[in-house]
Amino acid sequence: MIVTNEFVMLNLPKTGSTFARQVLKSLYKTRYNKLPFAKKMAIKLKINKPLLQEFILPNIRIKKVKRRRDQHGTYQQIPAKYKQREIFSIVRNPYERLLSVYEYKEWVKNPPISRELIAQFFPRFPKLSLDEFIEMSRMIVEQELESKSKRVRIGPQSLQFIYMYFKNPDEVLRTITDDYINSDKYLEDIADITFLRQEHLGEDMKSFLKPYGFNPDELRIIDELGIVNETRNKSVKRNALFTSDAIEYINTEERFVLKILREKGIEYVCPKINHLEIL
Repeated sequence: MIVTNEFVMLNLPKTGSTFARQVLKSLYKTRYNKLPFAKKMAIKLKINKPLLQEFILPNIRIKKVKRRRDQHGTYQQIPAKYKQREIFSIVRNPYERLLSVYEYKEWVKNPPISRELIAQFFPRFPKLSLDEFIEMSRMIVEQELESKSKRVRIGPQSLQFIYMYFKNPDEVLRTITDDYINSDKYLEDIADITFLRQEHLGEDMKSFLKPYGFNPDELRIIDELGIVNETRNKSVKRNALFTSDAIEYINTEERFVLKILREKGIEYVCPKINHLEIL
């Protein structure tokens, strides 16, 4: 989570948030360097707040790593005095994000389920197909929701979205139903978030930052920074990884996040397999 005097940024993993954080740190470092000496000293002596603060907070999104701290703080964790500032985050095509998480392979280094379950259900681990990875993802969600509602099937991206952006995610997860997902009731529960799109993040960041006084010369860093934290050895033809089951999985179990984004004016087209769109 990044907090400035003007806005707050929430970092949804695998959306380009590493790039955005580096942009903001560079911009605010430049602003700091231009401050008069007295203002710099006031910040160093902690009389004034820094122009930019990065909060490394306990991970409350994943039960297994709750004790771990990271940069992916949630709306619920924003200190109350900052919640009146504009809050922005970055979203990514859920179909593409599934492939990104699969290919990034953080789940290989830090298995999200027990070694016993891996040995029982995924003997080929870590050489999992996309469909096998999806089955493991279902087990992760079941593990996360064991003490909450099991009345509706949702995918990990929808679960993460609720944890990241809803005012009281535990209460929502205790009571969520298909009727809730299909209605507009969630609008009372989700925070007011400005979403930028990963697929044209540079231009979206420029548009977001201009009203806060950043000029074109300052914003040039966005074009100069280049790709940050890109998945290594990713497939050249990524859509070739998709199966009909994987598409169906996103369309059904991630329907909530797709609905929220669509109603925010962000619509993603279902990928095509063998030139046929899976509906």
